[in-house]
Amino acid sequence: MDKDIQAYCRLGIVVSMAYPSCSNSEQDYHESLKKLLVDPTFQVMEIGSLPFLSLYESVPTMIKTAHCDCTYSGHSLLFAKKLNINSLDEVERRQAVETLKAGIDEAYAIGAEEFQFLSRGYEKGKENSYLDALIASTTELCAYAKSKGSLPVVLEVFDHNIDKKSLLGPSLLVKKYAEAVCPEYDNFGIMIDCSHIPMIGESIEEAVEPIKQYIKHVHMGNTFISDSSHPSYGDYHPRFGYPGSENDTEYLASFLQKMKEIGYLSDGGKNILSFEVKPQAGEDADLVVANAKKDASGCVEEGTVKLGKTTMEVSSIALGTWAMGGGDSWGASDEVESIKTVHRALEKGINFIDTAPAYGNGLSEELLAKALKGKRNDCILATKCGLIWGPEDEGSVHKSRDGVIIRRNLNPRSIIEQVEKSLNRLGTDHIDLLLTHWQSIPPYFTPIEEMLQAMERLIEQGKIRSYGACNLTLEQLKEYQSYGSPSLIQERFSLLTRSKQALASYCAEQGITFQAYSPLERGLLTGKVNLDTKVVGTAKASVSWYDAEHRPQVLQMLESLKEMAGSYDCTVGNLVIAWTRGAGATMNVLCGARKPEQIEENSDALSVVLSGEDWKAIDDLAKPLLQ
Repeated sequence: MDKDIQAYCRLGIVVSMAYPSCSNSEQDYHESLKKLLVDPTFQVMEIGSLPFLSLYESVPTMIKTAHCDCTYSGHSLLFAKKLNINSLDEVERRQAVETLKAGIDEAYAIGAEEFQFLSRGYEKGKENSYLDALIASTTELCAYAKSKGSLPVVLEVFDHNIDKKSLLGPSLLVKKYAEAVCPEYDNFGIMIDCSHIPMIGESIEEAVEPIKQYIKHVHMGNTFISDSSHPSYGDYHPRFGYPGSENDTEYLASFLQKMKEIGYLSDGGKNILSFEVKPQAGEDADLVVANAKKDASGCVEEGTVKLGKTTMEVSSIALGTWAMGGGDSWGASDEVESIKTVHRALEKGINFIDTAPAYGNGLSEELLAKALKGKRNDCILATKCGLIWGPEDEGSVHKSRDGVIIRRNLNPRSIIEQVEKSLNRLGTDHIDLLLTHWQSIPPYFTPIEEMLQAMERLIEQGKIRSYGACNLTLEQLKEYQSYGSPSLIQERFSLLTRSKQALASYCAEQGITFQAYSPLERGLLTGKVNLDTKVVGTAKASVSWYDAEHRPQVLQMLESLKEMAGSYDCTVGNLVIAWTRGAGATMNVLCGARKPEQIEENSDALSVVLSGEDWKAIDDLAKPLLQ
């Protein structure tokens, strides 16, 4: 079930940015602040140095009366005096430190729960010297704040070379900085703003992953950097969807899903998530605030994600039906158990189901037709094209299995014929997502441009709603993008199989769903396999982690996860699925099952959200096995 974003955090807003006119007079400030305080959307007011002395008495009273909280930004203190907190000029650095200490005093005086500041300019080639100066200033500020109480001191990451031209900056430099400060001061943290990520030139994944354990505050904003002559160019925080800007609602959704995956946003969470939006020339401030509220609504869903850039909502865990096809790959299939498995998946909130004609040579699709009778509208159904096995079929040889030769054929005419056969086997009039199963190879090679022409024709005919691809390279994906708009890429990916990490990161940047198949290494990572477990079927036999050399190492790693699993009240397999969900901003996890109890257990992972620290701990446990 979808939840409002306030179920995951305390929602805040930067007052002076939302209503720039508030600095005109005391009355303007009071009126602007009151609009936000009476709005039940917001629980936190982000303010800075107040423009009029009388406000230091009235503003805290208003905030307290409305049962809201507030934070204090020291940015304007440095801007007003043109001071650099990381200056190599010791006199200037000392003046900046003392100025921010005065800001910390103000923060305590107004009852703020956090003090914020930023790094300033630097000279290229001397970044490490400026970083040392910043570390010295930060530790002094943290010590000063701690001497007076428990006020957290938070540094906001800004752009590096466009507008503010701040030292921090790039995520790897931020990581180095945080690693130096955090061990000594527990009242320190990092603030990340999604408006600054495009300005730094990083993807969401690149900006968040290195510093996720240090993030203590998050801003939502937009930026305009496509035209340096435009009046909104730089750090002016236009509304989401502003013409020519970088961040639309899809970007915001990906960013917030990433915040949820790293544990910053969690069910019942109290971390602060604030809007930093500003009306541009000729815009109405009230409407810009309304825009922000609407854009954030529904961006964080319980267990669901957008399918690419479509309007379809899919569960973040999908049901894979390869094993239901049985045969040489998996051994005999039980129709009754398979149908029960599909029904249990739907009951547990898993609405995304994946199949393929090649699974059991049509059997998996036929089973789904029976399982989904009367329930077709309850799911998003994906199937594939490109593998055929008829005695008269033409195509490049893929493999031999179950007494037939499987061939690859992605010729447009063949794609259309394959879709018609799938529609008949599935007993439906449309397929929600059609994937190319394996990419075309000689001698029956078909260019991607021609494949996608067939896909687009099928969309026009209403026979498919979207398309994507499996088992491809980054270069091939970019070619798909040149001729169309793929919604999902499906690749083998798990805690122990990382060869497609770069592709997953690219998909996150592009807003394409990345679906990981075999995330549990075909049962090995469930925690239920031991050294005596027999390997049945070619699908498991092809997994090298099952062999005598590797299996003991894997089982030892899983044993180390049992205590953590207990703390999350889940199974080891659930931890592995949750780790996989957190490995990419657009990650979807395809979990195969053909027994109700299997999908029952897998579905429990929907509610497991790992902390950044625990995600890294699992990651670190697996890395030695990847060497």
